[in-house]
Amino acid sequence: MNNNKNKRGFTLLEVMISIALLAIVLVSVFRLNAQSITMNTDSRFNTVAPMLAQMKISEIDSLEDIYINEGDFGENFHGYRWKTEVLDINSETFGNLSQDMKRIDLIISNDVFTYKVRIYRLLHEDQ
Repeated sequence: MNNNKNKRGFTLLEVMISIALLAIVLVSVFRLNAQSITMNTDSRFNTVAPMLAQMKISEIDSLEDIYINEGDFGENFHGYRWKTEVLDINSETFGNLSQDMKRIDLIISNDVFTYKVRIYRLLHEDQ
C-alpha cells in the first residue's frame, strides 16, 4: 500500500497563500515607490519655483518696462512658465505716492503646480 503522507511538496493551499502574501507585499512596495516619486516632484518644484521667482523679480526690478506679462524660462527650466499681472495701488494711506506704486503678482507654474508671489514697486516719474 502506497502512503501519500510521505510525499514531499507544497499543497495548493500553501501556494495560494504564498502568492497572496507576495501580492500584498508587492502592492505596498509599488505604492511606496509612487509616493516617493510624487514627493520628489513636489519638493523639486518647491525648490526651483522660489529660485525662479527671485530671478524674475530681480529681472523685473532692472527693467524699464514692467508690463511684459508672460513667458517661459527657456531650455534650462523646461516646462516652467511665468506670468505677471501689474495693478495700480489705490491707497489713502500713501496719498499721492500711491499713483506711482504698482502691485505686481508673479506666478510661476508648470503643468501641475503653481507658486505665487506679490511684490510692490514704486515707479519713478521718468519710467
